[in-house]
Amino acid sequence: MDKRFWLNTVIRLVSAAGIFFSITVVHADIPAYQSRFFLARGDRAKALGFADKAYDLGRRTPDFLSHRAEMLSAEADSKKTEEDYARAARAYEELSLKLPFLGKPGVLAAVYKSRELNRRRELNQETWGSLEKSILDFQKMQPGNLWTAFAAGREILVHRQFSNPQSQDQAWRLIRSAAQEVPERYLEQAIALTIRERLPAKVLDGLIAPRYETYKQASEYLKKNRFWVHWARVYPELLVFRGATADVLSKSGDFHLLRGEMTLAYESYRQALGIDASAVRASVGLALSSFYLQKKPFGSAEKALENALEENIPLGALAAVLAAEKKLSLGPYARGLLLYRKGQFQEAADQLKRAGGGGKYAVYFLCEAMRSAGFGGEAAVILKSRFIERTATLRELILLESMSPELAAEVRMRLQEQALKHKTFRSWRDSQAEKRYLLEGESSGVLLTLLPGKNRIQVAAKLRHDSGRDAAGLLFRIAGKAAASAVTSSQGSRVKFEISTAGGPFWLSCERLQGGGEVPDSSQVELGDLAVIPIGEEAGVPHG
Repeated sequence: MDKRFWLNTVIRLVSAAGIFFSITVVHADIPAYQSRFFLARGDRAKALGFADKAYDLGRRTPDFLSHRAEMLSAEADSKKTEEDYARAARAYEELSLKLPFLGKPGVLAAVYKSRELNRRRELNQETWGSLEKSILDFQKMQPGNLWTAFAAGREILVHRQFSNPQSQDQAWRLIRSAAQEVPERYLEQAIALTIRERLPAKVLDGLIAPRYETYKQASEYLKKNRFWVHWARVYPELLVFRGATADVLSKSGDFHLLRGEMTLAYESYRQALGIDASAVRASVGLALSSFYLQKKPFGSAEKALENALEENIPLGALAAVLAAEKKLSLGPYARGLLLYRKGQFQEAADQLKRAGGGGKYAVYFLCEAMRSAGFGGEAAVILKSRFIERTATLRELILLESMSPELAAEVRMRLQEQALKHKTFRSWRDSQAEKRYLLEGESSGVLLTLLPGKNRIQVAAKLRHDSGRDAAGLLFRIAGKAAASAVTSSQGSRVKFEISTAGGPFWLSCERLQGGGEVPDSSQVELGDLAVIPIGEEAGVPHG
């Protein structure tokens, strides 16, 4: 009885195992279930293996095909081989046939097909054309699906070298709509895409502006994300696009320089100089941040600081630079200039004596420091010696005139001689924004750097291709304010006018006035050489 019982038990167990084995091999539901089980446990390789087994056994339900396609696409994104891209593309093509009313599978089939062709070096304008059309057609099947919209737009922008402008605009609208409707999911992805693909700053602004309207809000958002650290150019470019001035960008650079964020400082200063090439404060900061980033030797940073101190840039504007300077070892000339600007005249004189005339204005600042420290007699002796030797600069002559009244008349004559020697004629064509020839109602402009005090400006103008008139009216403005008016003819003329300023960069514009007739005059005014001549000291700040 016992033997028979145990024999039957063994037979039942073997039969059950055989039946179970048969079901596992033959029926596709089991490997499909096992695939999901291992995927939930994080074992993607086993999950994909069981999914392939279920597929080979005939498993073709939409749910299973979607599950398998997602795993194949993840595998393709990881390995990035042409075979994996091809498998993912075929999987989504099959799913698209099962679900013809959905656009997402069709979009993804085209996406992975494009990546396969790109890997095979077979993607060109012709092959991309059909893929792009497929992407946009499938996206239109689900216009409310933001995931599909974002994926379609991203793929077109990534391959924009093959796309026409209309397709690119449509792709950008798809991305922006997804980023604006669900920013917590798509905004960061969209920003990363614009940065990675180096799209124009206006594209980035279109993403950020609706949600972060001010510079501060935008910077705080970018700082909280990896974009601020890894893509330092983003925020300065955004500021430029929103109309930031060189001063705003210089202040941004100062902020980062003080915090030791040299890459961000460098980018801010670089963008500032892109707006205003004469921004001394930005050039100093750029040189210092470049030195810290080991892009340039320290000599360039020290020279930039010397230039800023020589040109009387306010110390408040150089606060960040001076704070960073404490970590450096300046030479005697730069150190002397800094001490002079801080009002430590005796120490400044000692440093400038050590410089031994090795700086551009070493003698001038030495004499100024000596006079301010109570040694005016010794300073006057040095200046008179240079006056007799005819080696005194404009700054030294102006200082000597104030210290030696008995030489005032001779010094003024020498000043006029020096001013004429220092004429800096340059073509009006220097400016990128200029128009050399002006018709009626047109204007042109050029950026000038004026020294402190009174400057004489001379501009050559001539009427060309005359159509009946022999005169043309011109209006010159400096920083938007009318500075002079003149009339020129076919014989040509040189417009001269004077202006007193505290120094700095100014935009000089020339506008050709309307003649009052109904038909504009077709003749042209040609703008020629431009000269800026320093002729005196009125602002209380020496120049040379």
